[in-house]
Amino acid sequence: MGWFLGVLILTSPNPQASLPGPLPLLYLLDAVQNGIRQPSLRFTFSQTLCAARVAQQILKPEEHVYIKVKEIPLSHRYLDLRKVPGFLQLFYSFDFEKTEREWILRFLGEGLRDKHCYELYVYQRIFRVILSFFSSPFWDQGSQSHILEILQSAARVTRAAHELIEDDSLLSWVLHGLEKRFLENKVINKIISLLHPLWLINLGDERKQGSISDTAVEIYYGSIWILLLLIDYININYLLSICIYMYIYLCSDNNRIIYYMLL
Repeated sequence: MGWFLGVLILTSPNPQASLPGPLPLLYLLDAVQNGIRQPSLRFTFSQTLCAARVAQQILKPEEHVYIKVKEIPLSHRYLDLRKVPGFLQLFYSFDFEKTEREWILRFLGEGLRDKHCYELYVYQRIFRVILSFFSSPFWDQGSQSHILEILQSAARVTRAAHELIEDDSLLSWVLHGLEKRFLENKVINKIISLLHPLWLINLGDERKQGSISDTAVEIYYGSIWILLLLIDYININYLLSICIYMYIYLCSDNNRIIYYMLL
């Protein structure tokens, strides 16, 4: 970690001008080091990326989010490696320009790569927090787009693809969002991209096992209902191609058990 922070300083465009003193970086290094409470502790990709982003932001004091991000290493003697540092402070920020919330949301989407990152988010209840705020009238389309990017990253993780539907009722959440307000085309496209990995992972597992579960039935009927609501948003030819793809998938030899179950 010390080597990494050193590289950040040396590769900065103008280290002497951009570095507002070495103390914030040293505090960050100490906080990370003090957070290691057991030998051979495994850092997740999210934790490593977070430390890197905080260090990079400390080197850019001219940006608006600098003040808030700098407080992360200064306000903790050690970083709790079971959580995403500074999530609550940045997410619930009253910043009028919303740059602080966008900063943490963008990080959450890029920092979720595998099941270890997903477990980190689940421990801090990050998914429940962002899902509950998605339909808030105070949220703009940009923040909603970042939340969908986080969910897309999570949907590619097998465990997350199951638990987001079973524990967090993700399909019902999508339906509620489509019914409550009009969404931009960019947000609609991301909703469709979110459904694709959920469909493949959940129904793909049923295909391998040769059986069908309540989750598979839920995602089938939920996806069909979502597609019906999308008629008001997207071109009918595009929607028809999606329905044909789903029908062919269900009628294939490996998925006849699902097809007959749903007739």
